[in-house]
Amino acid sequence: MSAVMAIGTAQFGMDYGISNETGKLSSKETKDVLDRARAAGIGILDTAPAYGASERILAGFRLDGFSVITKTIHLPSDAASQSELELEKIVRAGLDRSLELLGAVDGMLVHQYSDLMGTFGPRFWDILTEYRGAGLVRRIGMSIYDGEQIDHLLSHFDVDLVQLPFNILDQRLLHSGHLGRLKNANVEIHARSLFLQGLLVDLKSQELEYFRPWRKLLNAWNSFVAESGRTSQDIAISFARGQEEIDVAVIGVTSCGELEECLQSFERPVVSNAESLACDEAQLLNPGNWKI
Repeated sequence: MSAVMAIGTAQFGMDYGISNETGKLSSKETKDVLDRARAAGIGILDTAPAYGASERILAGFRLDGFSVITKTIHLPSDAASQSELELEKIVRAGLDRSLELLGAVDGMLVHQYSDLMGTFGPRFWDILTEYRGAGLVRRIGMSIYDGEQIDHLLSHFDVDLVQLPFNILDQRLLHSGHLGRLKNANVEIHARSLFLQGLLVDLKSQELEYFRPWRKLLNAWNSFVAESGRTSQDIAISFARGQEEIDVAVIGVTSCGELEECLQSFERPVVSNAESLACDEAQLLNPGNWKI
């Protein structure tokens, strides 16, 4: 079964994406996207306190018909020097703020993996488990970046879902077997970064000096798209949909027009064979490393 679509809401509350030239959506644009998504049967919204004002903006609209996935706030940089009681207050305040804005949510993900790695990590997870047990959060999980984090997560915590990076260049978790391991553990997989923060669909961004070392790879990607007779957005979406382990494809849009194009892509044949485009260089695949 192919992945279903979720709307990523970072663009609702902040300027996000290397190819985003219009900034965050206006209130009208946000309403139009939500209305069109609801009419199209899209049932999942992905947000986070770290996405600027996204949670607060969502709180101003009808959310019936949507399951909302949000994330925890980051622990402070001096967390190691604070007491467990102080950190617990911070975590609970963040959770309660999200729930105050959004109501009971379908999923709560730990947004920064390092928050689980310290001595407070087990207590952090216990708090999430408590909220799940109280019915305030239906499922709990983690936003992860690599296979090492997946290994640790599955070994130490009872996780319901994960969100992870995946795109036609970034096939690392597929080839390492980690997508399969998550699926065997009955963990729901949400894939983000299908467009690599817009790089895959924006030729102008690809010409930036930072990406010079990967110019050959990006040219190969563009040739792959041209030979397909489809758009880069279409191929990027279709490749993710072609992975049987992926349950949900999280896609951010900046207009109803972009949403319509994505909806059309979900009706087209999947793309499954793109081994030649696979890359394992984190300096390209993790936008947090970009120096632009």
